[in-house]
Amino acid sequence: MNRPYNQFELPGAINISILVIWMCSLIVIIYFSLQPSMAITTPSRYLDKIFHLLSYLWLAMLLALYFRTRKSFLLVPVLLILLGIALEIIQSYIPGRFFSVPDMISNSLGVVAGALLGKKIKSLLAKAIS
Repeated sequence: MNRPYNQFELPGAINISILVIWMCSLIVIIYFSLQPSMAITTPSRYLDKIFHLLSYLWLAMLLALYFRTRKSFLLVPVLLILLGIALEIIQSYIPGRFFSVPDMISNSLGVVAGALLGKKIKSLLAKAIS
């Protein structure tokens, strides 16, 4: 059954705004994921993993706020994790880029955290408004 996972629904204009922000964010993430490597030095070897986690957290959180059904809510993490895996595979064919399992793990953790955070935010908004 395709039951709502949260009875609260954001107003239409806000939902449209969330979707537009998500699509723009997705385009930016895909664009930078598929660019040849730039010689950028980072102060920490973990900064790249944090960036991966936060990028996918953002994408998942926005979609968790946007979708209303349990089926959609469960489908979002699966599709975003598959996107992260696909981009990592494609990177292995781009000069200066490489396939990275730790990046895939960071992406996946970001997706799960973002979906849960988005669900929690939506729940808090529902309680605040009702």
